[in-house]
Amino acid sequence: MVVGSVNPIDSDFRRSLLASIELFNGVEPDHISDLLTQCNRVDVQRGETLLSPDNLNDSIYIVLSGSLEVYLRSVKSSAAATLHPGSCTGEM
Repeated sequence: MVVGSVNPIDSDFRRSLLASIELFNGVEPDHISDLLTQCNRVDVQRGETLLSPDNLNDSIYIVLSGSLEVYLRSVKSSAAATLHPGSCTGEM
């Protein structure tokens, strides 16, 4: 999933959420609130592929809930990593 459309940072909950995202470590939430309103939310269902070397990707995805498994070769192999809330993946 990716951080979805949000209103300007106006609550302790939103500040806490942003503080838990590795990508924004050390960044003041008020400095990025305008950028976050331009983001889209993507919900990924169990078993659905988010990223593939066969498809162009120019986005960064942030896991907000659940987890994402990373496979380097095939989903039939063992997962190389599991990403949890606060983790990022995609074009960085």
